[in-house]
Amino acid sequence: MVARFARKVGRHTISVLAILPALTKTAAAHAGEGGEILLLPTRFYILGGALAVLVSFGVLALFHRHHNARSEVQPAASRAAPRGIVLMLSLMSLTVLVLLLWAGFAGKPNPLANPLPLFVWILWWMGFTLLVVVAGNVWSMVNPWIGLYELIQWRAPLRYPEYLGYLPASLLFFGFAWFELIYPTPLDPQRLALAMTAYWFINFIALLLFGPRWLARGEAFSAFFAMAGSFSPLRWRMVEQESRAGVSLNIGWRGRRLGGDDFSDLTGTLFVLVTLAAVSFDGLSRTFTWAGWLEINPLEFPGRSAVIWPNTFGLAAGIAVLGGLYVAAIAPGPYRSGLVSPLSRALSLFILSLAPISIAYHLAHYLPSLIVGFPSAILALFDPFGLGWSLLPQGTLHAGSSMGLGGDLVVMIYRVQTAIIVAGHIMATLMAHRTAMAQTEDHGKAVISQIPLAALMVVYTLFGLWLLSTPQIG
Repeated sequence: MVARFARKVGRHTISVLAILPALTKTAAAHAGEGGEILLLPTRFYILGGALAVLVSFGVLALFHRHHNARSEVQPAASRAAPRGIVLMLSLMSLTVLVLLLWAGFAGKPNPLANPLPLFVWILWWMGFTLLVVVAGNVWSMVNPWIGLYELIQWRAPLRYPEYLGYLPASLLFFGFAWFELIYPTPLDPQRLALAMTAYWFINFIALLLFGPRWLARGEAFSAFFAMAGSFSPLRWRMVEQESRAGVSLNIGWRGRRLGGDDFSDLTGTLFVLVTLAAVSFDGLSRTFTWAGWLEINPLEFPGRSAVIWPNTFGLAAGIAVLGGLYVAAIAPGPYRSGLVSPLSRALSLFILSLAPISIAYHLAHYLPSLIVGFPSAILALFDPFGLGWSLLPQGTLHAGSSMGLGGDLVVMIYRVQTAIIVAGHIMATLMAHRTAMAQTEDHGKAVISQIPLAALMVVYTLFGLWLLSTPQIG
């Protein structure tokens, strides 16, 4: 009875800690396309968020004492999605992609009027990611490759080299991040259309060579959305049956699948680190601090073309630094404590505890752009070639602007962003704790092994909330 009450207290305490940042009073913030700088200090949000993560670790250490490791590795209920549904959704996705590429090549060159950049960077990269977090990895059914592959009934001549793991996905995601964050004109419709066309053909050729396994390991967004969707109770995933592709649905929470093979090697560890480092560098590269390191006057910013090489180095260095910090947290913790051996297995086992942080940063970082850009994206979709088409009633939507948000809405957005980041770190702390508890019956050993990783999460909370709060360039 006492133990059950203690566990309930622990769970409710973590829930309260996750929503506290959204209930605090007004603080200074930056939100939405370099829009507004509020005038009150943000240090209370930053310190409060880090404290919430630290207290959550203490609550788990004190109250989450009993853990049945066997129940965590039981497979969830699995059902196969009808092939016809998968085929139809994928072909519809491919049709939409072709139309968007057509608009990118032939439509207006203005990125605020052309539907391609608005769809990709706002509706898909932010909005679709949010859908995946809630509804699971539906990308496995709507990706624009698998339907055509099934339609032509091709049999791949080669087997995917498993030793590569997620390395191709990591390299492709790095290339995508470089294009988004560093390339001078990622919003240019024609150049974006050209890059997307090349990306589609690269992955379709690889799919023809290696079969559906390529989408599970080699294609960057299939891996990214698999990571994002792994925290939904609905888990859609690509499977290969007799050289044909299929999609299965596993029903159950992530905690019941700690024995899965997702990202369970060093290449999977690298992929998660690349996704987190990319969104972190995106925030850092916009700060006055980064401009100071590059000895650039932010009031006379020379443009992206002048900082391609420093920013490329910064993105790569960010991955290396984050990887070093992660190793520095795992080596003296789960590895040296004897909880998990060898070190490579320890790194792979705990890497998914960083995935909630990566997804939380992604959602928080792009939330203002989704709010501001959503009306413009819808308007552009209804007039893809700038011909004056108007299928919406007059006055239904107006193009958005961060200047029109208003102070109260900016404060609310900042609070939601802060709550998302803190909740992501608390979920990461919970996942690390459950992973450690599944490895041993010694509660004290499991808790001690987590201290370095918990310290890293607290520090990263401080860093993430500082990025969210500090003024940005542009």
